[in-house]
Amino acid sequence: MTLPSSTDSRLRIALASRTLVMLVLIAGAGWISPCFGQDQASDEDPSVGRGTPQIVVPEPVFDFGQAWAGQRFVHEFSISNEGDGPLQITEVRVTCGCVLAEEFDRTILPGERGTVAVKMDTTKLRGTIYKKIRVTSNDPANSTVELAYRGEVTAYIELDPVTATWRSGANFRDDPTVSVRMTGQAGVEWRPRHRPSTSESVYSVEIEEVESGRVYDAKITPRSDLPEGRYNEQLVFDTNLELMPEVQIPCRFVQPPAVQIFPSRLSLPDRLPEGVNQNVEIRFNGIGEMNILSVEPTLTTIHPEVIVRKAGRVYRLTMTFDPDFHLEPGQNEEIVVGTDLEDHPRLVIPVMSRQAPAARAPTPTRSRPTTQREWTGKPAPEGTVRTAHGTEVGYRGPGTTTVLSFVASWCPNSRRQLAELTTVSEEWKDRAVDWVVIAEDQLRSPDAVAAWYSKLGVPFPIGVDATRGFSSMFGVQHLPSTFVIDEEGVIQALHGGIGHDFANNLRTQLSAIEEERELSASGDATSERRRVSVLERRLVPASLPSGYGWITVESRQQDLGWCAPGARIPFAISIRNDGLTDFEVREVQVESGHFLAGPVEVPLPPRTTTVLMVQVQAPDEPGDFRRRVTIRSSAAQPVLEMQLWGTVRTDG
Repeated sequence: MTLPSSTDSRLRIALASRTLVMLVLIAGAGWISPCFGQDQASDEDPSVGRGTPQIVVPEPVFDFGQAWAGQRFVHEFSISNEGDGPLQITEVRVTCGCVLAEEFDRTILPGERGTVAVKMDTTKLRGTIYKKIRVTSNDPANSTVELAYRGEVTAYIELDPVTATWRSGANFRDDPTVSVRMTGQAGVEWRPRHRPSTSESVYSVEIEEVESGRVYDAKITPRSDLPEGRYNEQLVFDTNLELMPEVQIPCRFVQPPAVQIFPSRLSLPDRLPEGVNQNVEIRFNGIGEMNILSVEPTLTTIHPEVIVRKAGRVYRLTMTFDPDFHLEPGQNEEIVVGTDLEDHPRLVIPVMSRQAPAARAPTPTRSRPTTQREWTGKPAPEGTVRTAHGTEVGYRGPGTTTVLSFVASWCPNSRRQLAELTTVSEEWKDRAVDWVVIAEDQLRSPDAVAAWYSKLGVPFPIGVDATRGFSSMFGVQHLPSTFVIDEEGVIQALHGGIGHDFANNLRTQLSAIEEERELSASGDATSERRRVSVLERRLVPASLPSGYGWITVESRQQDLGWCAPGARIPFAISIRNDGLTDFEVREVQVESGHFLAGPVEVPLPPRTTTVLMVQVQAPDEPGDFRRRVTIRSSAAQPVLEMQLWGTVRTDG
């Protein structure tokens, strides 16, 4: 039925009025939110709202003062919000396993305070402690703040050394016992008692009292019948002290093979220059003695001589070669050494050609690394070079953690890295770490190289790899290059060049190896800003113009070293003629200095090395500086420009 229009209008008005009355009644009863029709905020989420939070930590560092190792602390750091918006604490991150973030207020309203509770256990801490805790929030201007524990931790009982280590296996002919001194603090009376291991131990322990109630020596000896391998064990000593109920001494022992040969093989060119010898060292690590009865090469052009370095234990084979010595590409020979050992009556040293056969089928994969980065995680190659005094240095195989650095006396970055390397080596002088430095100098004599590093205060013997054969085994492409090799002979880390945090990275890596932790990263990371010098393998172009000499220098950038402000620095530039005919040096120009002496206007025959002496003036201000040297000659490159780098020290 259709209603008249007036009736329809009255009906709509009545329905609307009744609906409005019902809504008012419902709202008054609290059944509908007073914010009906607006964006609503939950009472349980105060973080939703306008405004900007501002995090403030009145005392970000908690100084606990002096503490005994073993004490535990729980401290509540106060955090306030001085902004006009809710502060959200999204994360509390610790930087050490000795620190634990327990509870913290996740939301702090404007004008209010909250807390972050952090626990610290000092059981394994010693010395000055500064442990950071990072707090992340929604403060747009300061999203991360640092809290810290600070103080001094002293152990009731100090160990010297802290770890019992054997450098390269126990020599049971001598005394294989390592002594660890356990000293209680003054006024602390204590007594140790060795707790036998639940499993069969490879170590025997005796406790010797040095000072009644205070100082004891733990005499630790590995078993004499241990086969080749690595033996790590934690020896535990119970005490009568409540805060330090036990003392733990980590033991690290590597039993090397009964017989070791360094290098394990001889890789030779097809022909050797006259007068060049090759040395092989044979070392016996077992019980008793080893005597060499015979040495028989399969090639009659090789003549070995046995030199006794330590009777019954260490021998050196010095190989001389006839002028007609020759190895065909791919040819393999042997040197067979006869001994009086029942288990090793015949030792074989392979002799092989460095040149690959002319026709060799391509292989889909490369088994031997050729670049530095590829060496990480691989066994380190073995080899040695000689110092200026004729002693051999290098890497001789598993047994001891080794830091192997390739440097050059002309390389300024090598100088910077060696300064830090020396510092770390002093800190680790009581640890079982071998420090090996190899100089890649081709033109400077070994004596000049040794004198240069002696002047810089480098404490290591410097091996000289003039042919760059040893560095090529490691794929070295830049200087300095430092390899960190663990006791098992595996390259765990490498540093190509010197970065901003080389020393700390090296400390971390050595500690990880000592504690048998996995290394987190290599010092060769491309994200690290590094300073490197390129190591040129080929100093002469492949196609040299006929009728020309070729002037060769170690590098276009060479190192002047440390110097005093305003000093006049004499410097020797070694040059060599690697060309086909003579050439003459015609002029030497030196920026902020002058030419002193050298063979100017004198023919320099091919394959001849000489020295140009210059002198440069250092600036008065401390810091790095450079000086340009220009050499004009009749060689294939008539103008050769170099830069000499130096550093003015504030202490002179």
